[in-house]
Amino acid sequence: YEYIMSEAQTNQYDGVKVAMIPVELLHIDYDYQRRITAGRWQKIANMAEHWSPLKAGMIVTVARPDESCFAVVDGQGRVFAAKQAGIQKLRCMIAENMTKAQEAQLFVSQGENYTPLTPYDKFIAYLEAGKETDSKAAAAVALNELCNEYGVTIKKVPAPKEISTLRCLATAWNIMESYPD
Repeated sequence: YEYIMSEAQTNQYDGVKVAMIPVELLHIDYDYQRRITAGRWQKIANMAEHWSPLKAGMIVTVARPDESCFAVVDGQGRVFAAKQAGIQKLRCMIAENMTKAQEAQLFVSQGENYTPLTPYDKFIAYLEAGKETDSKAAAAVALNELCNEYGVTIKKVPAPKEISTLRCLATAWNIMESYPD
């Protein structure tokens, strides 16, 4: 713990310390963290199977000097996936001098600046990635080709009752991936 904190002193960006922290020093505080449900365990297993540090990003932690550990505020699922994948250390941002109440408040507010991708956003990205990438990308390319063949447009937000426009992209895309023929 002390070594990590001393190394983090030299790796500060805009006042935030950054360090590679061994996963065994990352603590999940269930006083404010959510429990992982059965459906989420499947996502964690998938993340572990396809582990990528580029997709994992940085885990947000709070230094707990009295316990010689780092409380995970954002990244609980990634920590479990890393453990399953055999990853020994994770890149973490380290906040300091916070009470548990402040940690809980940070946990609650962590998603306020996050805008989730819509199915359309993902669809466009998968089209660019190309059908060789994976089954989701292949289904996006095939769906786009099918819609082009029949003169159906795919829009982010189709107007109400607009004709020749795909209105349920996520469902059509899922069907195309499940039944490509």
